[in-house]
Amino acid sequence: MEIFNRTAGRRTVLTIAAVGVSLLALSACGSSGTTAESSAPVESITASGAVAGNEPACQPGPPAQAPLSFTRNPDSWTNKDGFVGTIGNDSGETLWVSFHHIGSWCRLDAGTRAAYAYSTSSGYNGIYVVDESGQGSAIEIIDPPMGWPRIIVASHIRDSECAWGSGKREEARSGFFYEDDEKTVEAGGAGKVTVKRLPDDEGAAREWSGDSSGKTDDWARMDLTIREVGSC
Repeated sequence: MEIFNRTAGRRTVLTIAAVGVSLLALSACGSSGTTAESSAPVESITASGAVAGNEPACQPGPPAQAPLSFTRNPDSWTNKDGFVGTIGNDSGETLWVSFHHIGSWCRLDAGTRAAYAYSTSSGYNGIYVVDESGQGSAIEIIDPPMGWPRIIVASHIRDSECAWGSGKREEARSGFFYEDDEKTVEAGGAGKVTVKRLPDDEGAAREWSGDSSGKTDDWARMDLTIREVGSC
């Protein structure tokens, strides 16, 4: 396992925000599936950190379900690739998860995992993970048209990134992920995330994405585990 720990400058691609609670509740419009019945509902939070209402539990899958499923964009040379896998919460707290462009959240309880599948035509694939205070981490998974995926973990506030030049934003960047690589990406206020790239597998990609069209066949399979969330 490699450890990457450093503060970086400007860069934003695939964003996942994590904030003082369990990681990975994914939001998105997409794959169908029934919503499992959650145990006791947990109140969600607003951008200011105030309690807003109840959010559903993130679903373990397979396949990935809303809001952690967004596979509508085709996988092509111009429309980039996508990612599929699970997000786990090893932070010891409850976390809320959302895709950066969706706005819907789900709850990821401590010690649980949820399935996700994500692709956008812009190549920006992001999941935000926050705690009830609204503080957290943005996890950016970058998959270029050619080459290998890599990860950026950055400080995050729910529904907003830490302002550039504020002196409060921190970033940690990984190297490339080859199949079977596992790395922990961390930096001070950015958070700490362990990432495992699983071997490419068309069948597994289809099963976990819930898409049988074949466009997910070469998507990178990345399992994410939130150890600590960041703050601004």
